[in-house]
Amino acid sequence: MPELTDEEFEELYGRWAPPALDELAALLGPVPWWVAGGWALELFTGVPRPHEDVDVGLPRSALPDLVRQLDHLHLWTAQHGALRPLSAYDALPADHQQLWARRDAQSPWLLDLLLTPTDGEDWVFKRDHRLRLPLDRAIRTANGIPHLAPEVVLLHKAHLRRAKDERDLAVALPLLDEQSRSWLRDALALAVPDSPWGELV
Repeated sequence: MPELTDEEFEELYGRWAPPALDELAALLGPVPWWVAGGWALELFTGVPRPHEDVDVGLPRSALPDLVRQLDHLHLWTAQHGALRPLSAYDALPADHQQLWARRDAQSPWLLDLLLTPTDGEDWVFKRDHRLRLPLDRAIRTANGIPHLAPEVVLLHKAHLRRAKDERDLAVALPLLDEQSRSWLRDALALAVPDSPWGELV
C-alpha cells in the first residue's frame, strides 16, 4: 500500500495538532513515558526535521495508569490502519500496540501512543523479543525530555525504507558512539537481516 500524502491522511483520519514537547510531562503526569520516532532523533542530533505528530512510548504495563491519567481524552486503538474507540483497556489484545488520543470527535489528534513491551528493567523490541536493552540505556534525556535512544529509533525504521527514514539514518548514524553502532549492527542482523542498512552501520 503506497504511503498516504498529508492531504490523503487528513481526509481519511483527521488532522493532527500535537502538544509541544515541554507540555508532555504535565499531560502525562506520573505515567512513565518517552518521545520516540522523529522527535527522538531530533532531540539526539539537534538537527531540525519535519514532524507530522508526536510519538510517545510507554511501557505496556502502564496502560491502566495511562487510561486514568487521560480520562479527559478519547483513546482509540490504531491497528492495521483501523481506528476503534478504546472502551476496555484490560481487554486490549496483545497485538494492539498503538493508541491515538484526542479531546473529542471535533478535535484534532493530540498523541500517538506506542505501547512498548518491557521485562523488569529492560526495554524489549516489539518485533523480536530477543532484542532488549536496559531501560536506562534505551531511554535518554535531552533538554529535560526523555527520548528513545537513536539506535533503537533507527532499528524501528529499518524495515520501512521511506525517504524520510533514509534521511534520518544519514543524519544520526555519524553521531552514534561505537557501543550504539555495534548494538544497532547486531540488532539489524538479527531482526531485519534483509535491510541494506546493515552494510552501512
